[in-house]
Parts: sequence; C-alpha cells; structure tokens
Amino acid sequence: QSNVQSIDLSSYESIRIEVKSLVEGWSREVQMIEGLTTARLAGLGLFQRVTAASRTPNDNSPLVLKSTIVDMMDVTPEDRVMRGYFAGDARVRLRVKLVAGGKTLDEFFVKGVGFGAMFGGSTDTAIDLSVKRIVEYVTAAKNR
Repeated sequence: QSNVQSIDLSSYESIRIEVKSLVEGWSREVQMIEGLTTARLAGLGLFQRVTAASRTPNDNSPLVLKSTIVDMMDVTPEDRVMRGYFAGDARVRLRVKLVAGGKTLDEFFVKGVGFGAMFGGSTDTAIDLSVKRIVEYVTAAKNR
C-alpha cells in the first residue's frame, strides 16, 4: 500500500533510478525499465537531474527510486504471432522503493499486464504500463 498522499518530493532537485531483478536472465527488461523510467521522468522536467544507475554509477543523488522485478511472465511478439491469445497475458510486477538519505520514504508494488490479443500484449507492453504507473506516482509526489 502506497503513501503517495503523504510523500512530498517537492524539495528534491535530482533523482537516481536503480533497477534490478530477483531472477537472472532479465537484463534486457532491467535496462528497458531503467531507460524508460529515466527518460520519462527527465522529459517531464520535474527534477533538474535524472540519472540512471547503470550509466552514472558514482552519482550521489539524495533521492533514489529503486525498482525490483519480482515476477514476470514473458510473452514476446513472436509468441503472440505463433500462439495468439493462447500465449497468455504478459505481465511484470515491480517492488518500488523511494529512498532518501538511506531511509525508505515509501514502498509499493506496480503491475503491468499486456492483455492477450492476436498481435498485442507483449512483455514490452507490460513494462511500459508499469513504468507509466511509477512515473504517475513520482509526479503526484513531486507536485505536492
């Protein structure tokens, strides 16, 4: 359960994005989540600086957004073409922590589902929806 109503990020000028996975082999998805989150937050202009941990390992932003892939059902576009609806729903579930000064400000889960359709519903769609929810949360907390 998120505390977005009580979290105020308005005083932070920078944010660092860190993404990892509990399961090995999802490095492409980790990079995608980090890249999308970084690009979208930077594009909104909410912070003077938005950095990705993999690209700036020595960054010392006081505010860190840590996302961890805890569950994923991978459905590729090829799976969708070959099996259609029967490929199932792609999904990704992330545990997200906002940390400042070593203290957790908030922790919550987001889930993105790429619904089964003949040519839609890939893992990329599920990731995109998850990142959208994270960005919405940060935007709400920053605009307090």
